[in-house]
Amino acid sequence: MELLTSPYKQQLQNLREMFAAPRGRFDKDFFFLTPIIHLLLPHLKQVVKLDTDLYINADIKHLHEQFDLFSPETVMGLGMELQPVYYCAFRKYRLANTRSTAGVASSLGGFQGLNTGVILLDLDRMKTSNLYRDVFNPTSLQKLQWKYSFHRTHLGDQDIFTVIGAEFPQLFFPLPCEWNRQLCQTWLKTKKFNKNLFMKYYECDKPVKIYHGNCVTKILLNDTKNIAGA
Repeated sequence: MELLTSPYKQQLQNLREMFAAPRGRFDKDFFFLTPIIHLLLPHLKQVVKLDTDLYINADIKHLHEQFDLFSPETVMGLGMELQPVYYCAFRKYRLANTRSTAGVASSLGGFQGLNTGVILLDLDRMKTSNLYRDVFNPTSLQKLQWKYSFHRTHLGDQDIFTVIGAEFPQLFFPLPCEWNRQLCQTWLKTKKFNKNLFMKYYECDKPVKIYHGNCVTKILLNDTKNIAGA
């Protein structure tokens, strides 16, 4: 890994300094590799990146077929974050910009943020997209951070893609929720978030193709206890 990433140490350091919480769980280079994966793997055209806490419940070839649905400007596909993480992260921005839907649930017409448990990456487009290249200039990222008051983040590249997605949604294909059905309910059970509003983020009414046991959540197949409110 060191040999692979050494030419890009400065880029990784810049991303860590801007987006990694001090002594946080996601403060290592490993959690910031995806934005530059097209530089690390220049010989590949497309990559499907999967977390290790998944259970795949469908033929993976159908996930790869989602690439065919990308628009011409899309460089990657990700599912929505199914907890209200970014409802809180964008709160300050929404208070100052009352018409903004940043962090608001998609079911309410907003942009609820992205989850990196399952990512479809079009490396060729990442290499050739002028917009993608420009937005990853440290100055451009810093401007987005300040614009959205998006400073106290802690989820590595997921936070980077989310703040970029708030400004440039055309770069991202919204992967349907059944391909990244996150099971974590921390915001409901531990943080005591309002249940009705929580469900606006968490609901996924389609047959699950990939279960995502994030937050060390046990994946209990066909067990309705996995789903809040079931």
